[in-house]
Amino acid sequence: MMGREWKQMAWGLLLVIIDIRIVVFDLLPDFIGYLLVSIGASKLMAKDRWRGVVMVTAVILGIMSLIGIFMPSTDGSGISPFGYAYLLGMLDGIGHLVIVYGICSLAAARAREEEDEEWAESANGRRTAFLVISGLTMLYNTFIVNMDHDWRLASFLFILAAIVMEIVIILFLFGTAKRWKPEQ
Repeated sequence: MMGREWKQMAWGLLLVIIDIRIVVFDLLPDFIGYLLVSIGASKLMAKDRWRGVVMVTAVILGIMSLIGIFMPSTDGSGISPFGYAYLLGMLDGIGHLVIVYGICSLAAARAREEEDEEWAESANGRRTAFLVISGLTMLYNTFIVNMDHDWRLASFLFILAAIVMEIVIILFLFGTAKRWKPEQ
C-alpha cells in the first residue's frame, strides 16, 4: 500500500484528537493513536533525528494516556479534580507539539529527498502554523483560571483554531501518503 506509514501517523493523530467518554471511561484511548504514530514513524527509512524523537515521544505520551483512561475530564473551568491532571495535560500538549513538529519535519525531509521543494515548503509552513496556533492555545490556557467568564469566546476561538490546524496536518499526511511510494 502506498504511503502506509504516513497514513498510520495520520490515523493515529486523528484518534488522539477524538475524545469520546462515557462518564469517566475513555472509549477511544489516546494510547492507540500514539501507538499508530510510533509504528508509522518506525517504518520510515529517514535518517533524520526527528524519526526517533517522534517514536519515543509517542510511546511516552501513550503510556501517560493510560493514566487518563479512567480520569474524568475537567468541568471546563480549567481546574482539574486531580492536582496532577492539569500538569499531565500540559505535558501531553507539549509532547503532542513535538510529535507534530517532528512529523512535519520528516515530511519536509522526505520531500527534499524526492526533490519536491514545493511539498517541503508546504510541510514547513504547516509545521510553523501548528506550532504557533497550538503554542498560543496552550499559553492562553495556562492563564484561563485567572480570567473571568468574559473570555470564553476567546478560549473557544483558540481551541477551534487548534483543532482546525490539527485537521489540516492530518489531511496533509494523507496527501503525503499519496504523493510518494512506500519507503523500502
